[in-house]
Amino acid sequence: MGTPPFSMKSFPRLPRLASLFVVAFLAAHAAFDPVSWKLGGLRGVVVGPASDQHPFQSEGTTVKLKDDTLLHAFNLRFGEKDMSNWHPHYARTVIAKVLSRDSGKTWSEPEVMFESNTGINASHPAIRRLPNGELGATYQRINTKPVEQWDRQNWIRSVLNADKIFRYSGDDGKTWSKEIPISPSTGYWTSAHDRLLVLSNGRLLQPLHSNLDFAAGRSDRVATKVARSDDQGRTWQLSAGWLEVTDLAPNYIGNYKSNFHEVAIAERADNSVFMLGRTSAGRLYGSESRDRGETWTKPAPSALLSPESPANLARLPGSDDLLVIWNSQCITNLNTHLGQRLTLASAVSSDGGHSWHDYREIITIPPNETNISRSFGTDRVCYPSIFFDEGLTYIGYWAAARVNGVQYDQQYMMVLPVSFFTALRDTHRPEIFTSTP
Repeated sequence: MGTPPFSMKSFPRLPRLASLFVVAFLAAHAAFDPVSWKLGGLRGVVVGPASDQHPFQSEGTTVKLKDDTLLHAFNLRFGEKDMSNWHPHYARTVIAKVLSRDSGKTWSEPEVMFESNTGINASHPAIRRLPNGELGATYQRINTKPVEQWDRQNWIRSVLNADKIFRYSGDDGKTWSKEIPISPSTGYWTSAHDRLLVLSNGRLLQPLHSNLDFAAGRSDRVATKVARSDDQGRTWQLSAGWLEVTDLAPNYIGNYKSNFHEVAIAERADNSVFMLGRTSAGRLYGSESRDRGETWTKPAPSALLSPESPANLARLPGSDDLLVIWNSQCITNLNTHLGQRLTLASAVSSDGGHSWHDYREIITIPPNETNISRSFGTDRVCYPSIFFDEGLTYIGYWAAARVNGVQYDQQYMMVLPVSFFTALRDTHRPEIFTSTP
């Protein structure tokens, strides 16, 4: 995003000590993060930095390789000469990976991991260790019309179709199988990133959502199904019926007529499966399955307020508790998306998602500088991924900011102890201070 306003040629020959100060200064400048600076500080490190060629990085997933290397994969999108009408849904996109061999302290430079074999866009990855020891990966392919037919005002009219596919690797990611379809090949099918679930009996579940009026060029009705595989991802079946939420927030001014998508799922201690999804009702809605993902209850309101933004869900290691990470604040019906994405927070449920406690704000950023009524704004934190390993939680997330007229959308990785999410249980006792002496 431009070059530094100096180079080493700017400095005359200097004594050794002074040269070391110059090197330190340049290193500090190279590490400058405009997004973190604009937002008042962020947790973790940038693993997908924005650049002129790749202005938009987001939505990742993490897995551990057999040699203990951590692999984080995420969307890496290409820019255009004219970014004024650029849209991520029809941008050229690949799935990049970065590696860490020191428990997430440092990460390699991004390199391409997956590209679509049918179009220009591969995105929204999820990678898991399968019961047979292989790696399994899912991602979306968006196939666009020829560029001269793109509708820059309505992205969905620029798309021919989108589908979700699965691939597997028997050599820990060195090579991958051909793309195996999960969803139908017609229509618009996708999911949020990091949503592939491996159940305790070995079944794989992959939530999917679809634009129900895609053929009419509209994206105002979105509903969910769940795909399942009992053969390590080689074949897939879809759940029957749509999971749909027609409830809207009071005086809603957005575009959705019904909205239940980008759902997250987790297996409970009793082997049932719990789901939380994004809606236009001002809160997350939940559903559950008692037959390992084949049928689901009608989505119902949860206690978790939320703008039109997805949560991620996981089971805490060594526990029956569920963990949710989501955009928890800034809910307002004066915004078409019911608020900005300003807070990433966590909560814990000890009853399978019926109630939530241990609320903690992980990151909170300032509101956008202008009065935002028709978008999330240029500044945001959102779309967390969750991976547990050896007492640590690896949370990938997307943070963005506009700095000096330039938009930066970057992928980050923070590492928190698993104990972070319940740390206040035995250390914070405000009730003893409720009365004055």
